[in-house]
Amino acid sequence: MNVYPFAPKTLGTTLAVNVTRDGEMWIAECDELGLVTEAESYESLTARAWEIAPELAELDGISVGLEGLSLLFQHYESFPARAAR
Repeated sequence: MNVYPFAPKTLGTTLAVNVTRDGEMWIAECDELGLVTEAESYESLTARAWEIAPELAELDGISVGLEGLSLLFQHYESFPARAAR
């Protein structure tokens, strides 16, 4: 019998990954996974997030296989930030 100091979490919904752009770097953050990473392109950022998300889920006690892991990448942009480029 496994004894956990807390009940293992399971995923019933998609996890939100907030994406922002700071100068030339793209940044992804997911509070549920404790994920924070950055890359030089959006495509590299999503690839990096997918690379580390399964391990973070396991470390956080989230019981899900790769088939059950869903990430929703959300990118918000304001007009002043867009115009500044």
